[in-house]
Amino acid sequence: MYTFDFKQVFILTCLIQLSLSEVISSGICNRNIPTVKHFNAKRYLGRWYEYAKYPNVFEKGGKCIYANYGLLQNGDIGIYNFNINEVTGKPNDIRGTAKLAGPGKLKVRFSSMPGK
Repeated sequence: MYTFDFKQVFILTCLIQLSLSEVISSGICNRNIPTVKHFNAKRYLGRWYEYAKYPNVFEKGGKCIYANYGLLQNGDIGIYNFNINEVTGKPNDIRGTAKLAGPGKLKVRFSSMPGK
């Protein structure tokens, strides 16, 4: 019969807890989330640096992550997302646009997949 020592039990417990610490699930979304009634797109423009996040395919393994939002001539918002791959050191970016879809709601569209 195999016996576990304290160190093995401790490591196993930590690994189990770590694996349960975040669950990614599509889940059910609340469609009635209140939005900003008087959204001012001009205050939203500029460069936004990422402080914390949930996992995102585009940003996987990324560092120095930011997004630039700018006003386009047609009134839409231009989006430029950027990061640096932590393994290769290469830059990774993607461009898109956002349209005001209602009070405090933006409809975002990216023109291509990251890395293309």
